[in-house]
Amino acid sequence: MIDFTAMAESKSKNTKQDIAVISNQLDRTQAQAQLAIYHQAVEEMLKKAEKVEVKDEKTNQLAVDMTAQVKRLWKQIEKKRKELVEAPNQYVKAVNNFARSFQDKLRNIERMLKQKIADYHRAEAEKQKAILEKQLKNMKKGQADQALAIPKEKQITRTETGAVAYQKKVWDFEIIDESQIPREYLCPNVKKIREAIRMGVREIPGIKIYEKLDINLRT
Repeated sequence: MIDFTAMAESKSKNTKQDIAVISNQLDRTQAQAQLAIYHQAVEEMLKKAEKVEVKDEKTNQLAVDMTAQVKRLWKQIEKKRKELVEAPNQYVKAVNNFARSFQDKLRNIERMLKQKIADYHRAEAEKQKAILEKQLKNMKKGQADQALAIPKEKQITRTETGAVAYQKKVWDFEIIDESQIPREYLCPNVKKIREAIRMGVREIPGIKIYEKLDINLRT
């Protein structure tokens, strides 16, 4: 049998050097240095925000101005973060997509082979069931001495390469009629509920719909 794993490993030695070069290019300390310039401003904002007490129109406007500054600074940091991770993200995305093209095929291959193994074991189980039925039939006829020996079903398969397959029965399900499913096995569609409320729905049985104050700012 062809050792596909060894075949792939023999071709992976050269790629390790390429990965080391890419890792050196992604210097985390450089990214941290470019983001560290915001540290002092953020800490100062935190101290001032903790001291703010909104008790009149003047302090209300102060809090609004500070919140607007927070949003502007957050946007600056987010812009810088995106700039720093753009190239690495594109690299990661490309590698993931390329690897997934092989992994998806391997999952399909594994699924196909497992199905064939399961079909084989089911067929063997049917054979043993037929033998048992014949044995019971012979016993009823008083021919117990002619009963056939039933081989024990093999639960574990071991190969010369060290691969081991365990056979076990598990319970699974498929939905055939959603309307018949008991309520305890259903979950609310939160997205649909929010959309309904946004469109003006104010009463839904079993749901409390209430109004709350949300602060929006334009900077």
